[in-house]
Amino acid sequence: MKDEDEEENPEIKNQGFSGLKPETFDGTNDPMPWMEAFRSYASLMKWQNNQKLMSFPLLLRGDARSWYTGLSQDCKETWDDLENNLLNGMMIQIKNGYEPMN
Repeated sequence: MKDEDEEENPEIKNQGFSGLKPETFDGTNDPMPWMEAFRSYASLMKWQNNQKLMSFPLLLRGDARSWYTGLSQDCKETWDDLENNLLNGMMIQIKNGYEPMN
């Protein structure tokens, strides 16, 4: 019986990473470790920037999802734009003691 992820993404099977899944982020704690983990996962999976853009919102929950939804479309057009907006949001989080992101 095939693993569901292997059927959806044969690239995962070929690389032997069928059990590895990215973590979700809810915006209630320090986003930097999550972002570093997301970058590492994306690199491991050999994602291009468009794949990062499509995957990123799927991993957000709660306040982080609300933050993302509230961004204007021009803030989400490229991976660099989105990453820069998240990093700027992180600086606010650090100053505010990691209050929820909205």
